[in-house]
Amino acid sequence: MHLTHMRELTVDTPQPSGHAFLSAASGMVVRGSMLYVVADDAHCLAVFDLDGMEPGQLIPLIEGDLPRDAKQRKKVKPDFEILLALPDPKLPDGQASRLLALGSGSKARRMRGAIIDLPSIGAPAKVHLLDLEPLFSAIAPLVPEVNLEGAVLRGDNLLLFNRGTMTHPASHILEVPLAALLEGGAVSVRLCATLTLPSCAGVPLTVTDACRLDTDEPNGGRILLSAVAEATNDSYADGALLGAAIVELDADLNVRNIQPLEPIVKVEGLSARIAADGVHLLCVTDADDPDRASALYSCVLMTADSSDPLPHSSPPLSPRILVDADACPVKEEIYKVAWRRNVPVVLVSNARFRMPDHPLITRHIVSDSFDAADDWIAEQADGRSIVITADILLADRCLKAGAVVIGNNGKPFTSASIGSAIATRAIMADLRAGMDG
Repeated sequence: MHLTHMRELTVDTPQPSGHAFLSAASGMVVRGSMLYVVADDAHCLAVFDLDGMEPGQLIPLIEGDLPRDAKQRKKVKPDFEILLALPDPKLPDGQASRLLALGSGSKARRMRGAIIDLPSIGAPAKVHLLDLEPLFSAIAPLVPEVNLEGAVLRGDNLLLFNRGTMTHPASHILEVPLAALLEGGAVSVRLCATLTLPSCAGVPLTVTDACRLDTDEPNGGRILLSAVAEATNDSYADGALLGAAIVELDADLNVRNIQPLEPIVKVEGLSARIAADGVHLLCVTDADDPDRASALYSCVLMTADSSDPLPHSSPPLSPRILVDADACPVKEEIYKVAWRRNVPVVLVSNARFRMPDHPLITRHIVSDSFDAADDWIAEQADGRSIVITADILLADRCLKAGAVVIGNNGKPFTSASIGSAIATRAIMADLRAGMDG
């Protein structure tokens, strides 16, 4: 599914980074022609007019300024990851008059929320801050690592989506009474479902936001999720992005379909609207770089009618490097290329050795039986694989599987050259046998 770039999220006031744009957009709500966006490293809510390209205006949520230094800012940021519209029964069709922003809860400073009363024209917004420590204390025993990324309303309850990592790949869906959460006191939390999504180049897709698709079914209906494959082992560190997708859940919270996204961007905010020609999506991205602007994208999911499932597709296949590692003399060079290109590396060997502690670098230990490493690599090799080996017979097997194969000297093996290389190898083996005799 192709994303169309609509605009960068420029704002009318410089952010702590010094730039007049959001760089870490993380949650969004569309209300009429207005787009509301929170960023996980900002103290404000940004408001954009979808009918124009003017910079967004800012509504302060928390007093005070965040540090200019990116690392220091990351330590103390509120990490608002969720923005949700709260329907007002006094308005027609339950239109939203308030927004709810929630922190991720991944650190003590990230256990805050805010209720924002949307202002009428010319009036200031009213903000009420929430202490969410009771909520996150109730969540902590239910998940391996707390990191809320999305939420949707379902009846009188709020469904919360807790994101997984490479260490704990599953994302979790939790349910909490909305009224109790808004009161800020003790809450009861129920674990509703565990989501194990496909992987891209060995990195699992994990949930980054959620929105209701069937808004006319307040107590159920389908849910859309944004999900990304980010090579990180915990909820604090960022990592290389290897895939992105939209996931559809049915009313029972089962995965119904998955649509890969191109280009691969870190979608962290999602909004959906059903139209005659399909499901219209708007999404905002987190650039994971304070010097790059977050962006607004759009796309249309084509469906026969709104009740049909979204067309299914496998997640995007990103390249990966498979290394015949036991006798490889160029591992350091491979690491540098992998980090520069954000490509995961699998080191295959039958012995352990020192390797970098980095989410892009993993190892697979095989038995010490003859050709065990070669057999594993050949079985894993496919059209997305780059195999590094000096073994000519292994190179031949991997080429036949569709992989790109490069020798330790940096020269590629090709279908045209492999035959003569195998023949030369056989001749040299015969010569050595004759000399031994």
